Amino acid sequence: MLAYVCLYVAVSVFWLLLFSGYRRHLKPGTIWRVFLIGLLAGPPAGLLSAWLQSLLDIPSDALLQKFLLYFFIVGPVEELAKFAAVFLAAIKRLDFRSSSDGIVLAVTAALGFAMGENVLYLLSFGLEATLPRLILGNLGHAAYALCWGYGLGVVFHEDAPFSILLGGLGLATILHGTYNFLITWNAISAIVALLLSGVLFLLLFWLTHTESRRT
Repeated sequence: MLAYVCLYVAVSVFWLLLFSGYRRHLKPGTIWRVFLIGLLAGPPAGLLSAWLQSLLDIPSDALLQKFLLYFFIVGPVEELAKFAAVFLAAIKRLDFRSSSDGIVLAVTAALGFAMGENVLYLLSFGLEATLPRLILGNLGHAAYALCWGYGLGVVFHEDAPFSILLGGLGLATILHGTYNFLITWNAISAIVALLLSGVLFLLLFWLTHTESRRT
């Protein structure tokens, strides 16, 4: 099992090193700081989601349960947890100086969060049930975070209206909830979820590359 844990960690670190190559001003110490805090944000987010779920009187209908859970609890809580990791770790650091830095920081926190989540799922459910998360978990979390990471960068460094950041957080929450809902609904919706992940993956690379050249 230790070898599998190392594999899951190595995959997340690989994606981190790949995306950190797009940093313009961020120092390596800032990257690893945000990655670690993103990792540490996972357990509190999981506990908060479980607590909120216990408080709400969720209907017994299975499909409605999933919809409410993913769109109104899991999506918002996990995206806000990743956002909080970036805000706490890097918002006042002098090397956070452009919109592209906002994207890289968001992706970094998301990869730390995903790594912890993937390892926890591995230990809980085994390799076969969680192997697809090696790719989908990492890139899914990173792609959702792209939405508010871009907003964070342009609001703080290009005087964009604060509504862009709020809109980015809202969009990330919707995409996150949509993916989780579709992947657990049925086989056809799972295929749609995978296609959505592919589109978000391409958008993530394109926007990261574009912003790193623009700023």
